[in-house]
Amino acid sequence: FVDVPSYYCSVTVTIRVTVTDNQNATANADTIIQVSPMPRLSAEEGTSYSVELCAPYIDRIALRTENPENFAHALTYADFNNDGITDIFVASGNSMTRTPFEMYIGDDSQQYQYTQTLFSDPTLGQIHPRRAITSDFNSDGQPDVFVLGHGVDASPFPGEYNILLVSSGNQLSPGQDLATFVGFNHGGAAADIDLDTDMDIVVATGKNSYFLLNDGTGFFTYNQTDIPMEMIVLPAFSAELLDLDMDGFVDLLAGGHEFTPDDMPTIVYWGDGTSDYSIAESTMIPAVPNYQVVLDFDAGDLDGNGLRELIVTRAGGGTDAVNFYKGYAVQYLETQTDRTFLDKSSAIADSVSATEDWFSSIRLTDIDFDADLDVVVDDASRQLIWLNDGQGNLAH
Repeated sequence: FVDVPSYYCSVTVTIRVTVTDNQNATANADTIIQVSPMPRLSAEEGTSYSVELCAPYIDRIALRTENPENFAHALTYADFNNDGITDIFVASGNSMTRTPFEMYIGDDSQQYQYTQTLFSDPTLGQIHPRRAITSDFNSDGQPDVFVLGHGVDASPFPGEYNILLVSSGNQLSPGQDLATFVGFNHGGAAADIDLDTDMDIVVATGKNSYFLLNDGTGFFTYNQTDIPMEMIVLPAFSAELLDLDMDGFVDLLAGGHEFTPDDMPTIVYWGDGTSDYSIAESTMIPAVPNYQVVLDFDAGDLDGNGLRELIVTRAGGGTDAVNFYKGYAVQYLETQTDRTFLDKSSAIADSVSATEDWFSSIRLTDIDFDADLDVVVDDASRQLIWLNDGQGNLAH
């Protein structure tokens, strides 16, 4: 068996050899092999993006024994109880009232058990949690959780506040009170934005998106000085922090709804060794007609040529709003050395559906253990997988 499928993680493989003699007596011998992972990019160490590269591939419907009637977009994965096995944090919601956070503890047979014992305050929750990210925010070597929520998803969109949970190794407790930062918090990511060796956060909250800069202890300061002006004056709903061009600096990827000039275009702001991201050092990602709701970004070298491909997860939406959040599109691009993008749509099969449900996130992982990255929707109940042939051609 294999513990956790991933291109970037240590994987434990048990090989069983069965020997039969001429009397039909059999004997088994097991050998356990630890497969070393590929090295991660230095700029992504400890980021929320890299932490989840080793996440288990689980069926969200089968997992969630608690509040199964709620939607659950905000999941994150880490060893929250310090037993060496990945657990699953879930923030679910109904967009009307607060629902307590959920924890599912993993065991060595990849089964998960619901518990509230890992929360010091089991009543904590949100109205409409949209994204949960994990990183070590207070520099104690334990995984902490930042949950973004946007509140009631209807006019006048009153918003809600994000929640920080810090881990002691056996329990998650409320961190800094962020109740003053009420907004339509829709997307976010964690990385070392200001280059002081701790994990900061970008919050995409429609208009007036912002950075939360960490002092290293898990105390954050609101910052709009270094965030791109477009993310302040235009509605950004999705953001990611990763090293797309592999130059050693974290890049900021942001998007929203590409419907009109008053909406946020999808942009890569290139990191340059400072904390200042601007349109002057950026590349716009082309829109996909009728699928102009941007939800997620993922990157990896899928064809082995030393350049990272970019996967953009999209839902239906366009200027007429008829298909808003109906269907999905998986945009497939390759980052070029001049920071432009090569369209690789011809190398991915069945990447658009007008009828199937949209999904919030994708993960790049070696799901079939053939030493290349595949494209997997982060919910096994969907069974949406694009297998890589090793040359970057993705078959569905």
